[in-house]
Amino acid sequence: MRLCSLVLLVATLGAQACVGSGPPQSTVHTLELPAPPSPVAPRVPASILSAHFAQDNVPSLEGADVLSVVFSVELDASTVVAEHFVIAREDGTRARPKLALLSPTNESDENRTVLLLGDFGGPDDRPATNIAVSGAVYSEAGESLRGLAAAVLAFETPPTVVFAEQLPPRQGRCAGAASMIRTYWTEGLRDLDPKALARLEISTEAGVNAHPSAVDDQASPGQDGADDNVLDLCLKAAVRPVRLRLPAGVLKDAAGHANEAVDVDVASGAG
Repeated sequence: MRLCSLVLLVATLGAQACVGSGPPQSTVHTLELPAPPSPVAPRVPASILSAHFAQDNVPSLEGADVLSVVFSVELDASTVVAEHFVIAREDGTRARPKLALLSPTNESDENRTVLLLGDFGGPDDRPATNIAVSGAVYSEAGESLRGLAAAVLAFETPPTVVFAEQLPPRQGRCAGAASMIRTYWTEGLRDLDPKALARLEISTEAGVNAHPSAVDDQASPGQDGADDNVLDLCLKAAVRPVRLRLPAGVLKDAAGHANEAVDVDVASGAG
């Protein structure tokens, strides 16, 4: 009888223990995921912005023709050699330039324009129709430009702006100005009339129209030869320009062609 009571007591205590403890509690671990990376804008590949049959049979260049080629990036000057370019003429023949120059823009921060000199046909006789980078031409950032190609604008094509960007005024450029717009033209311009400034209209982010107070990086009026195809427009006010406009017929290139109407966006440059 005593043994039976002991067994019953143990059984009862065990049952109480099972009822009181309940099932084992599981531990929940929270996994902290890293924040997603910020979106990175895709890199815009380099390109040829324009190629123009700018001059024909130039006497001062021993009768050479001139193609003006504007790239979207600064070029490594050491890789700009004539053998790295090929030109197709209208009749299907090919030509290599005799000379390749970083010109008329030869400042270190303007190495986007290449002048190619050689026999590229004539405006009405087997004119150049296409150009390609066939050799090891590189950008200043080390990007290979081999394979870039573009159609060649005909000789009579009027000059125009192919790219415009806002840059901060810097030493030697637009001194005393608060804002600056750098414009790249299809070829060099000749004898910029100061009165043309009033016809250059700049729309700003604030919705205000402005005009440049001066043009920098431009040869003196009357100087023999074409000016740079890069013109810096200086503004007195600190503004964010967004669009540039210029009526047709205000400026002329080295061959005497008057500009076509300009209406382009102004990019925000890195400075």
